[in-house]
Amino acid sequence: MLLNWLRNARWVALPQSFLPALVAFSFAYKAENADFSWGLGVLAIVGVLLLHLGMNLFDDFFDYKHKEPAFRKQMAAQGVKSRIGKCSYLQSEGGTASVKQLLWVAILFCLVAAVIGFIILIYRGLPIFYIAMAAVLLGLFYSAPPFRLSYHGLGELTVGFIFGPLAMVGVCYSTCGTIPEGFYILSLAAGLLVANVLFTHSVLDLPTDKFAGKKTLAVCAKNARLNLGISFLMNFLPICIILISILLRYLSGWYCIILILLPFPIYLFYTLCWFAKEPQKVFEYRFWMGHFPRWRVIKEAQLDWFMLRWFLSRNYMLFFCLILILLNFII
Repeated sequence: MLLNWLRNARWVALPQSFLPALVAFSFAYKAENADFSWGLGVLAIVGVLLLHLGMNLFDDFFDYKHKEPAFRKQMAAQGVKSRIGKCSYLQSEGGTASVKQLLWVAILFCLVAAVIGFIILIYRGLPIFYIAMAAVLLGLFYSAPPFRLSYHGLGELTVGFIFGPLAMVGVCYSTCGTIPEGFYILSLAAGLLVANVLFTHSVLDLPTDKFAGKKTLAVCAKNARLNLGISFLMNFLPICIILISILLRYLSGWYCIILILLPFPIYLFYTLCWFAKEPQKVFEYRFWMGHFPRWRVIKEAQLDWFMLRWFLSRNYMLFFCLILILLNFII
């Protein structure tokens, strides 16, 4: 039962919250004159993951109420490229779970995260409360009325802010009781890459989101050229932020190693440029792109047009964070 709900909550997307949180933990580990705590740091990371799972289920709940799965199926039936797997676990979509069960499990994940937050609050004080409340409210209103941030062009930036600066500051403060110099700019870089994963998704899902009335950032941009401009910034600005941090001496020169990831933003941007001109063009997997799970199955289902670009954006974020974590621990 738990495993099924972890799948329903899209646990495969957890690297988008786990790795930035681990970057924060590793940065706190090297902080000078800090009250470092392994226990509080690990609890904070677990809390972030549980909140992520809960927010994913809440997103499904409110999107289902908005009839988005029906829009996706209708668009696919009309021959428009769309990924239609969302909410497939619900009874009305051929699954086994009820909408009521979905709501209760989402609440349960968030309640456990709240208990963890309360434990950390006892040790670290009110700043943890403010950070947690901001994350909960932004996460809930990502798709919940009356704000529906993801329906008004703010979804990608909201998620990037939650799992970038907001969650990372929370984990760092929970772990060492302070925020080291230069940490905010580092959290901005990670947040941009998280937002980039969602923005890449929304560019590929543009026709469906338009039809559903969901104004993602890609929909609000209104034309392919502006979308490509946003993609360019989200892909290349994180590396520029690291280089600027090195120049300002917030980070060691060793962090220039991050430049080995340049093939990721270059190739991802290149494939998105082609998608704007010729959506049918197929790109092949290359070994340097990292692990693409179930790639053969994805190709047979003719979803490689979507998943190759999504995996590229995800793996770029993953490797970016892993390099930072390694450097934070050893330098």
